[in-house]
Amino acid sequence: EEECLRLKKLRVKVLRQEFQQLQAHYRLAPRPETVTEWLESIGLGEYAEAFGDHGVEQLDELLHIEEDDLNEIEKGFGAPLSEGRAQLFWHHLSLLQSALESENDLDPDT
Repeated sequence: EEECLRLKKLRVKVLRQEFQQLQAHYRLAPRPETVTEWLESIGLGEYAEAFGDHGVEQLDELLHIEEDDLNEIEKGFGAPLSEGRAQLFWHHLSLLQSALESENDLDPDT
């Protein structure tokens, strides 16, 4: 039981480090201009057409996307996202949304 707890703590530490690295990546990497570019940057470029078919082409449109929206878009994928790829999508989406919201907060024209 003690070993299990130690492994869980180690896993949490590793996940935090990975999350911090991804946050740094989003701050430093060139910002994608379109949903297609963003999907390609996270290794999910093959799904860009399905997003485009549902009118989701600009990054700002991802600010308000919800799980129901993704479920509808996912019908155009040909096969459902695996649990891992879905988690990858939602993880990167939350980072992108944070970055976009920060940009909007700094932009006096929005």
